[in-house]
Amino acid sequence: MRSARLAALACGLLLAACRPAATAEAPPGDPPARPLPADIVRALQTDERVLDCPHADAGAGRSGFNEDWVSARRVHLDDDGRADWLVEGRHSCLRRDGLADWWIYAEGSQGRRLLGRLRDVRGLEVLPSRSGGHAELRVLDDGGERILRYRDGGY
Repeated sequence: MRSARLAALACGLLLAACRPAATAEAPPGDPPARPLPADIVRALQTDERVLDCPHADAGAGRSGFNEDWVSARRVHLDDDGRADWLVEGRHSCLRRDGLADWWIYAEGSQGRRLLGRLRDVRGLEVLPSRSGGHAELRVLDDGGERILRYRDGGY
């Protein structure tokens, strides 16, 4: 009985160790992690990258953007106690050849604020290191790996 528990514990630890870090490498087609807040949806409806997508303009001044074009993750970018938002492009016009467009939003007491946009990113990871009170971000793209630091109100 004890050896069965040890074996189960060892398997669990092995699986946890093999699990990748939080990156942009989620398979396309996954449903959003959480429903997007209305203010982020409104912002994306008028974002230039989204408007470049076919079917983004529904005519009559309305956007054809749909929430399933993106997937959101809640992360802590600062120490304010509020979970912030990483929004990854999932629609084919926001993701190509393993590269995705990303939007970074801070959660605030009066809504969300755009901190940055990233285009053609292969991987995105929130690092424990801090810069200006905010987490640093590791970005992997075709140019290699780079670290984004929060400064002047954004990434």
